[in-house]
Amino acid sequence: KVRFSTSTAETTMQTTTKHSTSSTLSLPSTVSQILKTSKIEQYCQPFDAKGYKNFVELIFMPTGKLAQVKSNVGMKMGHFVRFRRIVLAIRAQLSENPILAFRLFTKCAEKGEIRAKTYLAKCYRDGRGCKKELSKAIKLFEFAAKEGDAHAMCALSYAYLNGVGVEKSIKKGYTYAKAAADTKDPLGISQLALCSLQGVGTKRDIDYAIGLLKEAKAVGCPRAMYLYGCCLSIGEGVEVDVKRAFDHCDMAANFGNAAAVKWLGDAYSTGFGVSRDMRKAVELYQKAHRMGDSGATFALGRCLHTGTGINKNVERAVGLYRAAVKLGEIEAMHTLGFCYQYGIGVEKDLQKGLELWRQGAKSGCGNAAFNLAYAYDCGENGAEKNLKLAIQLYELAAKLGNTDAMCNLGYCYSHGCGTKKDMKRAIELYKHAAENGDTSALYNLGCCYHRGKGVSVDLEVAHRYYSEAATEGHEKSIVALRKLCYDIEQTRKNKYYTPFTSASFPLLHV
Repeated sequence: KVRFSTSTAETTMQTTTKHSTSSTLSLPSTVSQILKTSKIEQYCQPFDAKGYKNFVELIFMPTGKLAQVKSNVGMKMGHFVRFRRIVLAIRAQLSENPILAFRLFTKCAEKGEIRAKTYLAKCYRDGRGCKKELSKAIKLFEFAAKEGDAHAMCALSYAYLNGVGVEKSIKKGYTYAKAAADTKDPLGISQLALCSLQGVGTKRDIDYAIGLLKEAKAVGCPRAMYLYGCCLSIGEGVEVDVKRAFDHCDMAANFGNAAAVKWLGDAYSTGFGVSRDMRKAVELYQKAHRMGDSGATFALGRCLHTGTGINKNVERAVGLYRAAVKLGEIEAMHTLGFCYQYGIGVEKDLQKGLELWRQGAKSGCGNAAFNLAYAYDCGENGAEKNLKLAIQLYELAAKLGNTDAMCNLGYCYSHGCGTKKDMKRAIELYKHAAENGDTSALYNLGCCYHRGKGVSVDLEVAHRYYSEAATEGHEKSIVALRKLCYDIEQTRKNKYYTPFTSASFPLLHV
């Protein structure tokens, strides 16, 4: 396994022979495979014959020894200078020196290296080593894609699928993913696999996606290893195998995949497949953050905010939330908005908080959409009361899976608040939220069956819902359950007893 040193710009390579999946996971591709679409492939091919079979070996080779590569393979001086630049650029990037990486990628791109243009575009896209300029990044990606660079096609696929720097277009996003896969580049194959896994731009086909991931990881694609590990962790198209999931993500992380590093951090944070270790989780989040992973930046902020695995520092946490927002992390938009709303680590600013929630809701954050809806519902947090807008936002948040929004929307339908009264729709929303473990929804369903609101009175069903919520410590359900048990006993004794006349518990609005 290759472990990256984070202390200096000149990274070192340490290898270990022990790895549980060494028999099934391939080493990274040869130089000629990884740089397949680059013009420098003409002088990378001799490396196999001379023993330079591992691209990582070259990237982490001491700078002074790079000259030996030139003499060993008979490389022309002009070719060697260009090759050395791109090797040092990648090394600088992996060594967390984005400014040096940006300078070297720029020089390589000016010399006509197509893959270097793609790397340079990523610098502009992520603001690593330079000012973030999405329009310039997209132009560079488009130029490299026209020249056949699969990595640029994958970047454009992501951009169009998520509306980053361009107008969102699922069709164009899938088209670029398919074009990248058609080049037989492992990263392109893994991008197409992701589209098939999610059913984005094409019919969802898990078996086809798994086949593509196996093909890509067989030639050492870190992203394919990571995605396959994710599938193993949840049983998507394969049997759940936590150990193999961890090993695949560990291998991908060692080959520089930031998302895999963040996944490992989550594993240590939750104790998934390993003993829970928050200090280790924080170390991994820090590493992935330095590699530019927005999710890791947000997760590290949360750890600093709560003092979990690291000394508490709310101001620094807010700074990381801001950085994550700039990287497009939608949950950071919600959390930073909350900080501004209540003056946590920043000066209180209700309007800025609302604006961040709007940004999060527009980007697909269910929590941000719910908080914004609640603000308009109650006329609080700097928002003027607007039930019509609140209903629209509750609907959006519910579609995004927010159970609090489902519960409140159900309340609105059951009482005709801001919308036409519709008990059938209310019951549907309560049930959907209850299926996802929302205790307020369980309580509300118990009330409906207890009182016969929208459904026939059924004390046994009401008892089941109250009990589920009470088991989770929901206080109103505990009180309602006691009354219900009394009603059930009285009903058995007196068939004319009407439980819901004296047992009226109000439905909950979160």
